[in-house]
Order: sequence, then C-alpha cells, then structure tokens
Amino acid sequence: MALRRSLSRPWHFHHMNAAETDRLIAVIQWLVTGRDDLRGMAVCGSWARGNPRPDSDLDVLIVAQNPDSLRRDQKWIRELNFSDVGFRYLGHKSSRYGVVWSAHIELEPEAKLELTFAKESWASVHPIDQGTRDVVTDAFNVLIDKDGALQRLRNACS
Repeated sequence: MALRRSLSRPWHFHHMNAAETDRLIAVIQWLVTGRDDLRGMAVCGSWARGNPRPDSDLDVLIVAQNPDSLRRDQKWIRELNFSDVGFRYLGHKSSRYGVVWSAHIELEPEAKLELTFAKESWASVHPIDQGTRDVVTDAFNVLIDKDGALQRLRNACS
C-alpha cells in the first residue's frame, strides 16, 4: 500500500501521551478479542517500560495462529477504527524480522504503531528462543492472553 509520505524519511511527531496510547491500545484490543485466530497481545518496548521518547513508536506483539495469512491479506488494517479514537490512518508497510513480521502503521496526528505478529510457537517455553527472551525481559506487558501462553512465557523469563 502506498503511503502519503515515505516511511523512510525521519519522523517528526508530536509526543504521544499516555491517553493517546491507551486509545490506540484499545483499538488493537478490539481486533484481538474479536478474532479467535488471535491468541494474545502484549505491549513491548519503551511504552511498556514507561520511558518513551518523543519519537517512540507504540510496539504491540500479537500472537496469531497463522500470522502469514494476516500478512498476505491486510484488509484487517483498514478495519481498525482509528478514527473512533482521534487518529486517521495514512498507510502502512510490512517488514519481516526472522520468525515474526510487523505492520508499521502511520497515523495522523503524527504517530506510529508497530504491530508485530508471531506464531504461537514464539511463546514456547521449551526452549525459550533468545530473541523472544530479550523482548520479554526488556519490557513486556501482557494485555490479552486467551491461552495463558504469554503469562507462562513471562514467568519463565523472570
């Protein structure tokens, strides 16, 4: 999908505040709770640590039964009700990072949201992948956990 401006150019944001991030998280929670194939959701990174910089994006990990199907057919992104929480969808791009993929979503007023999709096996505790361990031990706030897998992972990493 084409963006109105390049995602590779430097971002110039107003600083998202906690109320705005809470509203964006609510939109993503609506998606995850409404789909049986999405099994869990956690906020990661600087917003989870409580120390976001003015240019920080909101990082959300979503555990999915078939994340590649969500990558192939990305109509679900346009169904997210960003306008209900004061934002307008401008566009997105996708990136693959090893066993996960991310949708980098651009919103207005200027904000960026990174939704990272992982297979259920990403949360396996036998064994715990080092990349997974790094994400979880850095900052990992579980918000939805339909099967208990994310909490088991968090407990195993602590």
